Amino acid sequence: MSLFSCSSKTSEKNNITLESKIFKNDGKYLIVPLLYGCDGCVQKTYAFVEGNYANIINKNHFYVVWTQLKNKRQIEREYDEKFLKKFIIDSLNVLGSEVDSYPVLIEVESGYINNKITLSPDNLDSELKSLKNYLIE
Repeated sequence: MSLFSCSSKTSEKNNITLESKIFKNDGKYLIVPLLYGCDGCVQKTYAFVEGNYANIINKNHFYVVWTQLKNKRQIEREYDEKFLKKFIIDSLNVLGSEVDSYPVLIEVESGYINNKITLSPDNLDSELKSLKNYLIE
């Protein structure tokens, strides 16, 4: 089952190679919630991450990526050590060019971004619902 719907805008691999070891394997799914941007989308995605804490911890191949952080303590002080293992702190801002003011869902294949969905007011609720179904299967 693919995590991403047919509403995805990209079918070809992005040429950005992600350097982290986590990105080098196939079938990795990432959610990039952001801390700043469209308030409603950011808040709903952040609440989604918090509300699905147990499912995210238990799901292989799924990670939460924090990018564009001013200070990684912003995240570390809010989550326990066990959950932080499922977090990737993008301190080099590798994904910075992939996100704007909206959270994104990313599928990584062989170290490349294979698919990306921007979570905007138009699709946020439906995409988070699909993502929750993926996490609980």
